[in-house]
Amino acid sequence: MSQPDRPAVLDETLLDAGRTRLFPPARGGDALDETLLDIGRSRPDGWPADGLPAGLTARYELLRRLKRPGLFVVRVRADGTEAVVKRHQPARRPDPALAAYLAGRHPRVVRHLEFEAEYSVMDFVPGQTLRERQRADSRGFGLAQLTSVVQQVAAALIGLHRCGYVHRDVKPANVMLDGTEATLVDFGVAGPLGAAGWPEPISSFYQPPEWSNLRQVGAATDWWGLGMTVLELAAGEHPFEGLSDEDVRRHFGQTRPVDVSGVPDDRLRALCQGLLVTDPADRWSGTEVGLWLAGRAPAPPRTTPSATSTADAAEQPYRFRGSSYQRRDELATAMTTAWNHSVRTIVERDGGLDGLSAWLDQFSDDDAAEARRVVAAVGEATESGHLRLLRILRALDPARPAVYRNHVISRLGLLAIARRAMENEGDNPEVLSDLWNGRLLREFDTSVPADAERGGQALTDLDRAWRRAYREWPELVRQVTDPEAQRHLRDTVTDRDRVAVCLRVALRQPDDLRAVLEQMRRTDAELAWEVPWFTDLAHDPATVWAALLLAGFATARARTIADRVQVRELGEESTRAIAAFREWSRRQNRPVALGWAVTGVCLIAVAWVAAITGADAAGRADDRVIGLAWVAASCCLSVSLLAEGLLAVQIGGRFHNRYSIPGAGAIALRPLGRWMQRSWASAALALLGALAAVALVASLFPQYLVIATTVGQLAWVSRRWTAWGRQVTAEEEQIAAAERRRPSDNDDGPDRAAEGADS
Repeated sequence: MSQPDRPAVLDETLLDAGRTRLFPPARGGDALDETLLDIGRSRPDGWPADGLPAGLTARYELLRRLKRPGLFVVRVRADGTEAVVKRHQPARRPDPALAAYLAGRHPRVVRHLEFEAEYSVMDFVPGQTLRERQRADSRGFGLAQLTSVVQQVAAALIGLHRCGYVHRDVKPANVMLDGTEATLVDFGVAGPLGAAGWPEPISSFYQPPEWSNLRQVGAATDWWGLGMTVLELAAGEHPFEGLSDEDVRRHFGQTRPVDVSGVPDDRLRALCQGLLVTDPADRWSGTEVGLWLAGRAPAPPRTTPSATSTADAAEQPYRFRGSSYQRRDELATAMTTAWNHSVRTIVERDGGLDGLSAWLDQFSDDDAAEARRVVAAVGEATESGHLRLLRILRALDPARPAVYRNHVISRLGLLAIARRAMENEGDNPEVLSDLWNGRLLREFDTSVPADAERGGQALTDLDRAWRRAYREWPELVRQVTDPEAQRHLRDTVTDRDRVAVCLRVALRQPDDLRAVLEQMRRTDAELAWEVPWFTDLAHDPATVWAALLLAGFATARARTIADRVQVRELGEESTRAIAAFREWSRRQNRPVALGWAVTGVCLIAVAWVAAITGADAAGRADDRVIGLAWVAASCCLSVSLLAEGLLAVQIGGRFHNRYSIPGAGAIALRPLGRWMQRSWASAALALLGALAAVALVASLFPQYLVIATTVGQLAWVSRRWTAWGRQVTAEEEQIAAAERRRPSDNDDGPDRAAEGADS
């Protein structure tokens, strides 16, 4: 039966010589989470296909099934707490002492309520497994997060080993993470140290070489599992992803070490090196891990040479970081692992390449001659030290896995690089720039000739798709309907972010696209004000990448619009408040205003009474004139009182002291007061003359004085009414002018929004 053509995606990670890959991959993805047990397993009697057996339903109420098979969330009927039931397939009677140990409370170990042959019941631990957390956040785990996880899992393992037991299945799927608290779970294949008859076959992906080769289990087994867990979480993928159990066993059968060069952080890489030593006697345990957690450097593990190699051994070893290397592939592995140290001491230091070239002179095969040629060419090259080191490593071991600057060059690894580069995290921006400018993806496909225009390898095709997406970038920009957003994409977004986004587009990872869509929709929902063009971008898979780069710009614009709308609404509210206060003041102070109006009219009336009485006493006017004067005074008093009252009611609280007779009269007499201050004599004479003239008219024609006074007072009322109207109009015009200066909600202020996004 012929084997089908292998898809390009499976070729993204090159294999060492002697390693083969099965298609479809026998293990990978969710299969890494499964714990394989005895062949021929069957469902225990009495266990229904979709629930709990009758014996458990009496004590536990089924709430839901978990995604992993054989796991159920239940409620303990006795106290109402939640627990997890795991079905064991096949039934395997646990060690009674181990069951008693797990029934107690121990640091970072899940407590078991029951531990029987067919099932176990343990406390419900909230949160996610490390595997689920890794899938939810493709940025991976940083040094601080993994240090915390290592500290807690190591505490659980140390306590377990001290009591004489081994977990045997430490992996990301068996560590729960709730916030920053890690808990070791799933003791289905655990047992006492030194026991025999362990169940097999168990997944080889987290098992050490001594299990694959000799079926040995010990405390070192758990430390190896911890090392593989840290390696997978730090590098972003499992080193055996896509391989079968047979591939892994063959790898360990050749005593080949696990490549940890894909771990970007130096400290985590050192931890993985210590925990993944092939010989269990030299493997790090709790003591060395404790020193590592304390920031101290334990003794480096000894390197076990491989049984096979791509080249013959040299007679004189090459000394590198305190170790001796006689094979080119082993030296390439060590140099890749200590990438930055290799750049400083071999590539950039004077004479560093000379020593390497002299060591290569011991080899006589064609590959060694090519390596010497590459080393010589690198010495004359002007490119960066990292690129020159890559050329050397590819020449020393052409079959090396694709690793650059301690970053795994695979689809998952490239996705992590692109995302971290957009966040300017670590050296990821420089790595992305090197991959783009140096066209390095093509170099990792060694089966494609350097001058080939077409190739079937995954990384070469990915490089073409990456550059095609970059060429199509202007088309994506044109799909943005807002002119200012287009300008922002063209002029403000950095080329690094454009390159990173184009790489993510070329990778075509469904999980990444789904995460970006969810992130942008959440960003759109959280905007302070609706931005329609961003909403269109954020909900369309074809344009969501533009939305990703415009998220900050859209957030700033929405904030600017919201602020301006708030200012406008506050202004309108202030205007309404002023108008309401003015009306309230009118209503509340009208009695007072009417009192001042009556007071002013009374002052006029007093003057009239004094004038008429004086004219009568003087005897210059006959009785008929005096009578007419009193009649005129009575009528004019009513007219004056009505006019002043209407004016007071209209103006309200602001009637006095600007518009009332006493207040306005005092204001009108101020110039006279200033005149008297400047020239009191002339002012006094003028005043006496005016009073004499009034007295003369009043003594002869008091009725005319009353009528003239009333006419003047009515004219004054008209003038004060007009002045009040002009004042109200001026205030309203000021408010309207302020409204015109205040931005509306339709004016989104693109320049200010762009400035806010840039800042």
